[in-house]
Amino acid sequence: MWFAEKPSVFISTPSTFSEYREQRAIDRETYGQYKRMCEFYERGGEVAGDFKDRLFFEQEPYRHIQCSNIENLHSQVDYLISCHITYPLTGRWPPSLYLKKSLNLPDASAFSLTGRGGISPLLAMEIAYFSGKNALVVCMEQIYDRRESLRDDGLMKADAVSAFTFTFDRGEYRILACEQRRIRKSSNVKDDVQLIGNTARSIIDCFAQEQNVRQEDVLVLLPTFKHTYFPLLKPFFIHSWGREDSRYLGTADPFYTLIGVSGDKSLLRPYLVLIFVDAGHSLGVLFIKNKG
Repeated sequence: MWFAEKPSVFISTPSTFSEYREQRAIDRETYGQYKRMCEFYERGGEVAGDFKDRLFFEQEPYRHIQCSNIENLHSQVDYLISCHITYPLTGRWPPSLYLKKSLNLPDASAFSLTGRGGISPLLAMEIAYFSGKNALVVCMEQIYDRRESLRDDGLMKADAVSAFTFTFDRGEYRILACEQRRIRKSSNVKDDVQLIGNTARSIIDCFAQEQNVRQEDVLVLLPTFKHTYFPLLKPFFIHSWGREDSRYLGTADPFYTLIGVSGDKSLLRPYLVLIFVDAGHSLGVLFIKNKG
């Protein structure tokens, strides 16, 4: 676990976009190749039954980035880091270079992180912290087929975009510590959920002891699972909250949860814990303090 004590470091309130629709046409050659491949292997197509959720933005996610005060960041953003799990079948590739141009950040070093899956945003913040650089972190997911988006726990992957600044002088949340661990996942979702709860609780206990923080002052923001699995996670923590959503939003998921809970002041505690889960057997925990 690394502690962000000196110098202090902050993240801004994430900006997100949440207007979904049932479908979005993608007119790209790479997507056409994907569809032909699915037809050859008799895969793809619509998912029958209950999975008719709205999963798509009207336009591709990169067009929906809403960065507040972006005009004031030109001289303050050293890195522009794009994080994603899904592979966008568009002509706007790589995303980081497109964003650098569209957001008018000519002096920022732009690169993408995808190999670490759902914990990529934590790696982005670690890179910026240990480099002593301010960063704009964009978490962006794009899906293109309902069948391919179905997860083992019954959730559907969906379009998502979230952006926040990571700086050493300002932000609504102060970063206190971060931890990443490998976990041994199984083929049973219920067992995995309990393993995540056990591991996260162990990390939180270590943080609380090290920083002399009462567990009653900590609100744990749960990773998104199908609502039937939340009862398995909640007993591990005194205070917890999660989005009972039918959509999984990849690298952006914890930040949508942070936005969701911030609207209810009665739920907030002085300390917040974001949990990042990756299908590649990694768990990440981010401790932040609400400056408000």
